[in-house]
Amino acid sequence: MNLREISDRFEIQDAVHQLVRGFDRRDWHTVEHLLAETVVSDYTAMLGGEPESRTAAEQTKHYREQLDPLDSTMHAATTMLVDLDGDRATASVNILTWLRREAAQDGPLWSNGAAGEIGLIRTEGRWLIARITVRPAWAEGNRGVLDPAH
Repeated sequence: MNLREISDRFEIQDAVHQLVRGFDRRDWHTVEHLLAETVVSDYTAMLGGEPESRTAAEQTKHYREQLDPLDSTMHAATTMLVDLDGDRATASVNILTWLRREAAQDGPLWSNGAAGEIGLIRTEGRWLIARITVRPAWAEGNRGVLDPAH
């Protein structure tokens, strides 16, 4: 492995960790800055629906709408492996998530573990997140935490 590959791996790991930290700190500027011009998000295995393609601004707005109603969140990206292919990369990562909303019926906490595949592209010397696919491994607690109507 050469120095460029080592540097790329660290930059990719940083991008993924900054993304999940951005969620928890509600740092939407940083989240948007980490996303490619177009982002494909696929949470269908976990939440249903269809994969969606959005601009960075639209994807950030979507995350904000999902997470801002919660009282607190904690995301941890662990056991990350990076596959490099020129100006493209895939970070395979385990994601642990805790979501809390005090007003939720049936309890304020939902936690889950998931396997994530995060596709990145190098654009103007920076690694940007272009695809996010999340598949559930386990979940416990009140999934209704995600529904502000309850």
